[in-house]
Amino acid sequence: MAVLTQRALLETMLANDEEPILSEDVIETLLENAQVRDRNGVYPDQDGYDLTYNLNVAAARGWRLKAARVAADYDLDVDGKGLSRSQMVDQFLSMASAYAKLCGPRFRRLDTTALTRRY
Repeated sequence: MAVLTQRALLETMLANDEEPILSEDVIETLLENAQVRDRNGVYPDQDGYDLTYNLNVAAARGWRLKAARVAADYDLDVDGKGLSRSQMVDQFLSMASAYAKLCGPRFRRLDTTALTRRY
């Protein structure tokens, strides 16, 4: 899949056409932080890496960001008619949780530098 297609898919997963809308820079950062080993086992910082993302990781983080943005909003009740912003936070966190469950195991390369030092 091309990078643009991955970005478009992530924006769809985040319902990014609905408020609060995450900026292009935030979407890019979410993608960068969701890079994983490619199908050949090459890590993002190694030569020959083929851009590969765990979009579920990016989506879970994106929904948490959206929840944080509306968390300061308040519930309003006028003449018995209410607007509950807290429901948005609950819904956004529910979406984050749903995507987090789909992330699967995540592996990072262990930096063995500290393990080889003599104290």
